[in-house]
Amino acid sequence: MKTFKEFILEQDETDEQEEEIVYEKGVYISVQPTEITKNNIIKYMEKYLQGEDTQPIDELHCTISYSPQKHTGEVFSDEYTALATPKHFSLFNDDNSTLVLELESQLLDERHNYFKTKYGLVDTYPEYKPHITIVPKIKNIDYNSLPPIDFVIELNNETVQDLDTSK
Repeated sequence: MKTFKEFILEQDETDEQEEEIVYEKGVYISVQPTEITKNNIIKYMEKYLQGEDTQPIDELHCTISYSPQKHTGEVFSDEYTALATPKHFSLFNDDNSTLVLELESQLLDERHNYFKTKYGLVDTYPEYKPHITIVPKIKNIDYNSLPPIDFVIELNNETVQDLDTSK
């Protein structure tokens, strides 16, 4: 028979185990453009990317970490506003079909490295390149002829979630 103390200690351990968060497929962390930045991106897309299936506005984001490795223990986000300078447009993915706006931001780089160091998150690419997807699947556009983005990109609302590998 257990003593009352043993029963309580066992119950505490069970409660702690039930509360532990596990990201089975990995961890995904992102920040979203502010409303002002979203509106500026909308204007740019309407002016220069007619005929392309642009990224839906509510899906615009910048990935901080895409770590496809199971992670046990809660990963905590933070509240901040990151200012990013648009660098240039690039094509991403194995088939070079995704038009992205690459960004330069010391804070985004620091947040990426923080999550790697603090939580042991693993990168899927050798180099972190902060970016926002503009056109998920380009049709017929010469991205080198696009005028540069002439406004600062503001990002906030950092979110941490289970990695969804179906996207």
